[in-house]
Amino acid sequence: MTEEKKMQEYKSVDEIIPLVSPGTPLRAGLDEILKGDIGALIVVGRNLILECIIRGGFRLDVPLTPNNLFELSKMDGAIIISNDLKQIIYANAHLMPDKDISSKQTGIRHRSAEQTAKQTNLPVVAISKRRKNITLFFKEQEFMLKPVQFVLASVDQNLRSLYNTRTQIEVALNELTYYEFTNNVSLTDVTNIIQKIIGTLIQKRNAEKAIIELGKEGKDRKDMLSEYTDGLDRELELIIYDYCHKEKRDITFEEMTQSLVNLTEVPSKEELLSLLGYNETEKNEIISPRGYRALSKIPKLSSTIIEKVVETKNNLFEIMITKPEDLASDAAIPVKTTKMIIDRLNRLNEIVLNRIYNKY
Repeated sequence: MTEEKKMQEYKSVDEIIPLVSPGTPLRAGLDEILKGDIGALIVVGRNLILECIIRGGFRLDVPLTPNNLFELSKMDGAIIISNDLKQIIYANAHLMPDKDISSKQTGIRHRSAEQTAKQTNLPVVAISKRRKNITLFFKEQEFMLKPVQFVLASVDQNLRSLYNTRTQIEVALNELTYYEFTNNVSLTDVTNIIQKIIGTLIQKRNAEKAIIELGKEGKDRKDMLSEYTDGLDRELELIIYDYCHKEKRDITFEEMTQSLVNLTEVPSKEELLSLLGYNETEKNEIISPRGYRALSKIPKLSSTIIEKVVETKNNLFEIMITKPEDLASDAAIPVKTTKMIIDRLNRLNEIVLNRIYNKY
């Protein structure tokens, strides 16, 4: 047999799930075992530590197919799969992991699976005949594989919720833009929209994990998820660019955005105010945007030009009321560019006004 490739280095169980998702031979075999009312213990990959704890069994080197996996699972021992997930290397193997390794599992098979996963750092799958479930162990983590139809129903419900939430966010963003052009934005308006965006991004991450479980079944849902959440992280970044207190300049806007994008729960308004550089007593104060977000909506306007324009004035309102010739002189850019900027900003203002009026 040719030398087998080393098992890929995985960091979390989330990276393992695609290996056992619907559409893969391994998952098809696992489902067959479950339907066949058989228990099983399957180690996904090999390394030297695993070789040292295998006792008995027999070497096979047969192709990994759903049927082969099902038939070999009828024996009591563990099945060992090659690192490339193409071959079944061992069958009926007895695993002897270190018994001092902690395990919260009560059944022998599941306890052996958890201890083996912790000792070898390899993914281990345990199928319970009695409980009718499939559990994936990896390092210190445990994940139960749910039936495809259950995951589909959950994902579809989540997508419907995301669609409705995105619609609400678009309305809120239009209102924010309207307040920006009328120079009437309060810090509460800012924290409200940030909370909505963060909540949606958290929903997105949860949906992404579920869609990974669907494997090939999740392609259409993945496209829908991308459509419903497209551009939200950029909107969040631009809002921070516009409203972060100038004393917070020691922290880059990108770093602040990333810290918010990665949150696992929606922060309070007080937490957001503090992050942006304000205190709670200022929450109702009117604050003027610098203009990054509005200017970014002008097609083909480079970030360099936007930066030059923003740096010349205190806020968006000042940019809009400045004569194109004066703005061109202050920002050291062509007059035709500043004329285009003022024209596009006025048009955008009209568009947003129409949207607001149509809403009501």
